[in-house]
Amino acid sequence: MSRLPWSVSVVAVAVVAAGCQPPAPEMLPDPVEVTGRVVFADGSPVKGVTLGLMPRGNGHPNGMKIGAAGAVSGNLIPGEYSFYFGPGDPKAVSEKTAAAAAMKRIPEPYHTPSADHVVQIKAGEEFKVEVK
Repeated sequence: MSRLPWSVSVVAVAVVAAGCQPPAPEMLPDPVEVTGRVVFADGSPVKGVTLGLMPRGNGHPNGMKIGAAGAVSGNLIPGEYSFYFGPGDPKAVSEKTAAAAAMKRIPEPYHTPSADHVVQIKAGEEFKVEVK
């Protein structure tokens, strides 16, 4: 009976073990610079709070401070996001600040991410979020 050299056995075990490895994680696309505007239904800007964005697919959660004219900008992976609003600073909710006053104007359902509040963000296009 002939025996295989020990080096052939080691190579065979290594090949079998390599086939048992889980697949490599999927690489996400690079984020791109995006801009947007956040307004109430009457067209007036939402300001003084943070726009939270939760990806509905690829991407990472993100928060963007909303400027005086309702403008936001940041780096995101283009895609679909659920959005919500927060004061930015957790102390701002309990204090008499502009953020606390702004949060009172935003209806409660917009204070947490929801499948009902979705925005599509595309590379090279300004996105718009409307609070109804």
